[in-house]
Amino acid sequence: MTQWLDKQRGFPLRTLSEGGQQAEMRLLGRETLAGRSVEKWQVSVNRPEQEVVRTTQWYDPALCLAIKEIFPGGRVRELKQIELGEQSPALFVVPEGFKQVELPR
Repeated sequence: MTQWLDKQRGFPLRTLSEGGQQAEMRLLGRETLAGRSVEKWQVSVNRPEQEVVRTTQWYDPALCLAIKEIFPGGRVRELKQIELGEQSPALFVVPEGFKQVELPR
């Protein structure tokens, strides 16, 4: 697999697989979504002998993730009511009764 990385954002702008599959991301512009400054991207995936599949995503550079995606068929995945802040250390405590185990090699 060959990838062309966007060093600023930390994700591949183009990917070429040995089987001929290609994926490409194209910046469409900047917008405000849910009060956040985001980048709108089109993602195209081209598999040999299949139709090109396109999705649209709104990438939040401050969060380093897509906060909204629209998939073929109209399916939508979206983060709403985003609130940034300190998290309670209690959220990261392993619950009582749990123990670490090692799998046999």
